[in-house]
Amino acid sequence: MAKDIDIDRTDSGPAQAPAGDGSRTRHSFSLSIVLSIVLAGFVFYHLLGRTTDDAQSRLNIDVRPAETVYNEAAQIETPTLKLRALRNFKAAYPSSPQADTAREGIETLEADEHSAWTGVTEIYYDVTKSAAQKRDVLEAFKGQWDGGSYSEEILIMEEQLEQDTPKSRKLNEATGTVPGLAGSDIKLPRRSNSRIQSAAISDDALAGDLPMAKTYPIPMAETLPLKPAQTIIDAKVTKDSRPSYPSRAQRRGDEGDVTISMDIGIDGKVIDARVVKAATGKYASDFGKAAIRAAKRTRFSPKTIDGEPAPTNGFTRIYKFRLED
Repeated sequence: MAKDIDIDRTDSGPAQAPAGDGSRTRHSFSLSIVLSIVLAGFVFYHLLGRTTDDAQSRLNIDVRPAETVYNEAAQIETPTLKLRALRNFKAAYPSSPQADTAREGIETLEADEHSAWTGVTEIYYDVTKSAAQKRDVLEAFKGQWDGGSYSEEILIMEEQLEQDTPKSRKLNEATGTVPGLAGSDIKLPRRSNSRIQSAAISDDALAGDLPMAKTYPIPMAETLPLKPAQTIIDAKVTKDSRPSYPSRAQRRGDEGDVTISMDIGIDGKVIDARVVKAATGKYASDFGKAAIRAAKRTRFSPKTIDGEPAPTNGFTRIYKFRLED
């Protein structure tokens, strides 16, 4: 049976989307998200650029050439300050062409400081020198090397000199006494208020005669028995210690002699050792340290007085550093 065709229907094209479809809304939302991401990226890029510029401006430090810094350090006249400046240069520019020159300058200044300190110790431990002379040599050393390697030793020496200073002999007007020795006081007679003291005159003295001075017997000095002479046997080396040759001096072929002064206890061990005459040359400090280490390892039979052990101060030895040894 044939199908009826409605000739009144007109095909006007594709079907229209029903009202209320959300495709347009979704498209607008997606577009807004894309725009937001682009805008955020632009802002981030802009801020990153400013941050980078700021960082570069902060890191744009004027780096001074090594040669300029070294020349300034080398022109310093005060030895301590010059030594400190060269050490700082060596730490800051270890790969510069001037690094080796700075190292040699440091070694030379260290040797000069050590040599100057040796001269100070020779005078300070010399019993014939006065306290004033010892203070003068300490002040002269401080003028050149204040703040150097021996600051603590200087403080100790100055404190010892202050403690050893004798009491003031100025008259104590409140008590009429003068400070004596060993904590005692010397008492002086008080003056009379009257300017002229009357003298006792005998009844038979003639007018105009001067009174005779009163005499006093002079006490005889007490005779003390003489002490028998003491038997003293000096300390002797029982176990010697050979110093190690400083490697830097050995490589350069340098030799030297170091004089060490030691204090020895009643057990024969070295209590203290110090350089009293340093070696000369660039490696004087290395020779001195090696000699001190050897001295402290040395053992002695202690000094005896009447058979009793006693400490020894200022036992002197010379350590010779020779390449053929």
